[in-house]
Amino acid sequence: FEDADDLARKIGRLNKAVSSNCPDNRFITFFMGIIDPKTGEFVYTNAGHNPPVVVRETGEFELLKDAGGVILGILPMAVYKEARVTLNPGDTLILFTDGVTEAADPSDEEYGEERLAALVASMKGRSSEEIVEAILNAVAAYTQGAPAADDITVVVARRF
Repeated sequence: FEDADDLARKIGRLNKAVSSNCPDNRFITFFMGIIDPKTGEFVYTNAGHNPPVVVRETGEFELLKDAGGVILGILPMAVYKEARVTLNPGDTLILFTDGVTEAADPSDEEYGEERLAALVASMKGRSSEEIVEAILNAVAAYTQGAPAADDITVVVARRF
């Protein structure tokens, strides 16, 4: 876990490498975190990706938006910040692409982070696999069968 202290610097180095090897019209959104399994301390940084959601055991939620920088591959000298949050037993971390929260219903209202967090909070005690399946089904139902406007990827992790 000692390497976590250099996370933002490492992402800066990764950005320089991507910038020098990536065509001008390409970029990468990127989120990375390191958790200490003993304490639940989670160090993270974000390079232009959707801020992950932490749903607390209590049902409250927060977006991990206090750290990061620009997308990878655009500005080689970009500086990134890292932040720390504690994941307590029973807390659930949801990482997702914008195809989840930006999925729109027929009146063009987006699914959003609040609906995502509420769904996950309602699934207390369920497995990560069940939560992923429920999110995918909820987004499909919300869009009423309209084709996805963007990719839909979901990762769910819970601290026990």
